[in-house]
Amino acid sequence: FQLPRMAKELDAARVEATFELDRVKLQAKAKIVDFEADLSTNEAKLGLEREKLAKVESQIEKARLRAPRAGLIVYAQLDSDEPPIQEGTEVRERQVILSIPSASGMKAAAKLHESVLEQVTLGLPCEISVDALPGKQFTGKVAFVALLPDQNMRWSNPNARLYRTDIAIDASSEDMRPGMSCAIKIKLAELADVLYVPVQAVFREPRGTVSYVSGAKGIEVRAVKVGRYNIENVQIVEGLGEGETVLLSRPTGYDESGKTVKDENPEAAADVPVVRDPAKAN
Repeated sequence: FQLPRMAKELDAARVEATFELDRVKLQAKAKIVDFEADLSTNEAKLGLEREKLAKVESQIEKARLRAPRAGLIVYAQLDSDEPPIQEGTEVRERQVILSIPSASGMKAAAKLHESVLEQVTLGLPCEISVDALPGKQFTGKVAFVALLPDQNMRWSNPNARLYRTDIAIDASSEDMRPGMSCAIKIKLAELADVLYVPVQAVFREPRGTVSYVSGAKGIEVRAVKVGRYNIENVQIVEGLGEGETVLLSRPTGYDESGKTVKDENPEAAADVPVVRDPAKAN
C-alpha cells in the first residue's frame, strides 16, 4: 500500500512543481518586459542628457568670443533699467554684447524732425564736423531714413516725432571713435543769388506770413512769401527788398491780428517804447 501512496504524492509534487515553473516563467517574462521598458526609458533619458550635454558644451565653446579683426571694442548700449555688461551679468539669446566698429566704414547717426522729413532723400550730400577733431571737415551722404519715429523719444518727449537717419561718411579718420559728438549739415539744395533773412524775422500769423520792416516812416507790417529755409535763414521770394531792415521780434504794441496799441488806446501807445532788433537782409 505504501508504494502507490508515494507514487501519488510524487506525482502531485511533480504537477505542483510544473505549475510553479510556469508561474516563475510568467513572472520572469513580466520582469523582462518591465526591464526592457525601463531600458528604453533610460536610453531615451540618456539621449536627452547627451543632447543637453552637447548643447551646454556648444554654449561654453560659443561663450568664447573671438574677434574677427583687430579694432576697438564697444559695449552695446543698454536701457537704463538693465545692468551694464560686466563679468557675471546674465545675457539672453541674440543679445548684442559688444561690437568692433570699422573706422573705414563709420557712419553718423542723426534724428530728423517730422517737419523736414519730406525734404531729406537718400543720397543727399552732407558735411560732418566732429567736436573732438576741430578743423577737420568730413563729407558723406544720407544712407538711411527710418520709416517710423524713434520709439525711445516717447520717454523724454512724447510729443516729439524724430526719425533716425544714418549718414555714411565718405573718408573717415583714424582718430575718429564711436560715440563722438558731431554736427551734420544736409545739403537739400544750392540756391544762387537769393534774398534771405534770419528765421526770427518771419512770423506766421493768422493773417499770413509777415515781416516787420523798419523804415523812415516807422514800422511796417509786410506780407512776404518764403521759399527754402534752414535753422538760421529763410529765403524771401516776395515782399522784401535788399537792404531793408527787418525786426527779429514782434515790436511792442503789435499782436498777431495786426492791431496796434495806438489804434486801441493812443495814450498808452505813446508811453510804450518800440523795441527794435534790426538785422540787414542779405
